[in-house]
Amino acid sequence: MVGIFVLLWLITACSSGKNSQSFSAKVDWVADGDTVRLQDGRKIRLLGINTPELAKDGKAAEPLAKEARQFLRQLFDKQTVQIITGEQTHDKYGRLLAYVFHDDTDVQLELLKQGFASVIAVPPNVRMADRYFAIENEARRNGKGIWQHPHFAAIPADEVDNSMDGDFKFVIGKVKNISETKSNLLLKLSKQFTVAIPHRDWEEYWKGPVNKLSGENIEVRGWVYKTNKQFRIRTRHPVMLQILE
Repeated sequence: MVGIFVLLWLITACSSGKNSQSFSAKVDWVADGDTVRLQDGRKIRLLGINTPELAKDGKAAEPLAKEARQFLRQLFDKQTVQIITGEQTHDKYGRLLAYVFHDDTDVQLELLKQGFASVIAVPPNVRMADRYFAIENEARRNGKGIWQHPHFAAIPADEVDNSMDGDFKFVIGKVKNISETKSNLLLKLSKQFTVAIPHRDWEEYWKGPVNKLSGENIEVRGWVYKTNKQFRIRTRHPVMLQILE
């Protein structure tokens, strides 16, 4: 439960973003740990989190994927929930991007508490990023859920390979070189792996000279993709890229 915090947040949420909307709807079906279908047929992608993937496209289910889905089913399947959409309202798959609440419980926060999810932050939908990240850190320290499973352990940058293409991964490494293209800052962690940060997002969320990351050991999270025989993760917000102590 999040009590008065959720109450105040619900009151102010719709006015904090020009496209945000608030409404109630009944859940028809829980697809996985971060996707549900409403009774009217719309699909909701829960904002601010990512949960383990179920089996698809020939890939086996990730550990705890079924448990994350079952947690949501027990929490609100076939029940009415409160929904607040993000400033960006839909993703490329046509799903509604939204925060979901049930009986004043922040559903995303509960998944993070149980270790069934990790935080993602994709502008402009980053309103809850810092709060969610603090909850994730607590679950991580306590070894809850995914944080105790080797499948989700951070991978050294020089070990990223073709089997990870398209997967959500945590990658660690030292920033060995920083370069720029017209669109991105590029942080090279190994011969085969680079982090891409759009210039506009660096200026909005990081600020300051990018050279401050030179030589730092970092952990980056996101979806691995391949371009020009190089693996990359594109990150757009500081919670997706942490300097390691």
